[in-house]
Amino acid sequence: MNNNQLSNFIDKSAATIDFVISVGGPGNIDAWNKAVPPKINAEIEEKNKLVTYLDRVKTITDDVTAKRNALAVIKDRLEAEARRTEEARKAEEARKAEEARKAEAVRKALFAKAGVLDAPVYTPGMIKAANAAMATAGVMVLNRAGGMVQLSTWINSVMTSASELAGWVSGGVWRGAVEVSRVATLSAVAPAVGAFVVGFWPGKAGESQSDIDKLLGRDLTQMFTVPASLVAAGKTPIQPEMTTVDLPVRGFIRRGNNGQQEVILVKTGTGGVSATVPVYRPVRDEKTGLDRITLPAVAGAPGRTILINPGAAPSGPWHTGNPAPAAPVTPVHTGTEIKQADSIVTTTFPADDMPLQDFIYWQPDATGTGVEPVYVMLSRPYGETNAKGQYSGRDYNTDKAGGPIQNLDWKTATIDRAGVDKVKLHTQRFAESDANKVMINRLDKILRGEMQPTDTDKRFYTHEIRELERYRNLGIKDGIIPDNQGEVWNNTHTATLEDYKINERNEPLYTPEAINAAEEQAKREEL
Repeated sequence: MNNNQLSNFIDKSAATIDFVISVGGPGNIDAWNKAVPPKINAEIEEKNKLVTYLDRVKTITDDVTAKRNALAVIKDRLEAEARRTEEARKAEEARKAEEARKAEAVRKALFAKAGVLDAPVYTPGMIKAANAAMATAGVMVLNRAGGMVQLSTWINSVMTSASELAGWVSGGVWRGAVEVSRVATLSAVAPAVGAFVVGFWPGKAGESQSDIDKLLGRDLTQMFTVPASLVAAGKTPIQPEMTTVDLPVRGFIRRGNNGQQEVILVKTGTGGVSATVPVYRPVRDEKTGLDRITLPAVAGAPGRTILINPGAAPSGPWHTGNPAPAAPVTPVHTGTEIKQADSIVTTTFPADDMPLQDFIYWQPDATGTGVEPVYVMLSRPYGETNAKGQYSGRDYNTDKAGGPIQNLDWKTATIDRAGVDKVKLHTQRFAESDANKVMINRLDKILRGEMQPTDTDKRFYTHEIRELERYRNLGIKDGIIPDNQGEVWNNTHTATLEDYKINERNEPLYTPEAINAAEEQAKREEL
C-alpha cells in the first residue's frame, strides 16, 4: 500500500480524511478528486446494478409467488370440481345401478309371469346333448327370435327370417288378419270364412339341404310362427298370465295346387271355428338347456314335441371354419321362397278342410328386456294323423296305412325278377323320377350279375314292394293315382318305414348317385 495516495483513505473516517486534506493542502484535494470519486461512482454504479438486480429478483419472486398462489387456487378449484364430478359420477352410477336393478327385477318378474326362462350358460356336454336332441326324428324345432317369423320343416331345420323379410311377411299376415276379421257373417253355423295370406314355395334345385328331401316331401313346412299381435288384429289384448286367448282369426297350413303350401287365416266364431287358442309354457330340459313344449294329441293329429333353442339363432349353417359355437346350433333351413298374397280374397271353407292345430307361447322380445307372444300354426300336409312313427319319426294315420305294422328285416332280402317287376309297377304310378330310374337301373344290374346289392339297394327294393302291398290293401289298383295321393303316400310310406325299422336320415333309401340325379332333374325342370 502506498501511504501517499489519498485513494487509500477512501474507506477511512471522515475525520481522518479531513485531517489528511488539511495537512496536505490543495494538492491533496486535487489528488483526492481525481482518485476517489471515480472509484466511488463505480462502486455506486455496481451497487445500483445490484439493487436493480435484487429488485428484479424480488419482482420475479413475487410473480412466481403470485403464480404459485394462483396455481394453488386453480388446483384447489380443479380438485373441488373433480371431487364434485366424481361424486356426481358415483351418484349417477348408483342411480343407473338402481335403475338397472329395478329394471332387472321388473324383467325377471315379467319373464316369470310369462313363463320365459333366461338362456343357460352352456357346457360342451349340454351343447352336444342339445344338438343331438334337435336332430332326433319326430321332434320339431324353433329358435328364440324376437319379432321374427319362422318356418320349421319335417327334417328338423328352421328358417328364421331376416328383419326385412319378417316385416314384409308380417305385413301380409296383418293385412289378412284385419280383412278376415272384418268379414260379416250371418250366424255361428254359417260356413267358415277365410283367406290365403302367405305361401311357401320349394326353392330351386340345390337351394335346400338336399333335393332328395323334396323328393320325399321332407322339406315341407310343419310349423309357421308369427308375432301373436298380428293375428290379434288389434282386437284382442294378450297378457302373460293368460292360459288361453280368444283370437279373431286363426291359421292353418294346407297344400296348394302347384306344390306350394298356403297359410290360411279363418274367422273365428263361425263355421265351427272356436276363437280359443291355448297358451303353453315351455319347460327347461336341464340336460340340454333346450325348452320343451309338449302338445297333447287332438282329433286328427298325435301329440307332438317342440324343442325351442334359447341360444342365439344362427344366420347360416355352422361350418368348421368358424369357432365352435357357445350354444346349440339349430339346423338352418334354406331354399323356401315366401310370398304374400297379391290381394286378400275371402272364401268359405268346409269344417273338414280346416286342420287347425295352433297355440301361443311367450319368448323374449327383440330388446331382450320384454316379452312377446308367438302364434304357432302346425301343418298337416298329409291329412289327419293319429300316430308318430317310432323309427321314422313321421306322423301318419295307422287306420289308413294299409294294415298294421309288421316286423320285417330288409337285410335278409333277395333281389329277384318278380320283386323288381313289382318295384317298377309301383313307382310308375308316381311322377317321373330320375332318382327312381337310377335305383331301378341298379336293380336290373344286380339281376344281371353286374354288381352286388348294397344295403341301400335292399332298403329301396324291400320298401317299394311293401309300399305296393299297402296300396293294394287300401283297395288302390295298380297304376292308379288316388285323389288324396299325398295322404295315401305318407301313410303307406311311413308305415313301411316302421315295418323295416328305418329312419331315412340314417339309413337312406337312395344312393348318392340317385340323389344327384334328383337334383339334376329339378334343375332341368326349373328351366
